[in-house]
Amino acid sequence: MYWEAKKRRQLMATDEGWEGFKALAASMDLSASELVERLGRGTVPLEPSSGDVLTVTKWENVHCKAVNATGAEYACKRVSSTD
Repeated sequence: MYWEAKKRRQLMATDEGWEGFKALAASMDLSASELVERLGRGTVPLEPSSGDVLTVTKWENVHCKAVNATGAEYACKRVSSTD
């Protein structure tokens, strides 16, 4: 799939943050590892809006919004078509 092999990495996150990230990945039918890969490659575009809110925009048929740990809000929904 990629021109180079993946390597084991380590990251630090709170339990709540990690569970939210895994839920976000699962809502996109991805593993956490693959979501990290795609975020790093820029194939899942993030668009900053007001404050600390990031919105995942136009990724196939999934719309997501992730708010920083202070707001602890993760919301994803599958839609019938991209807008």
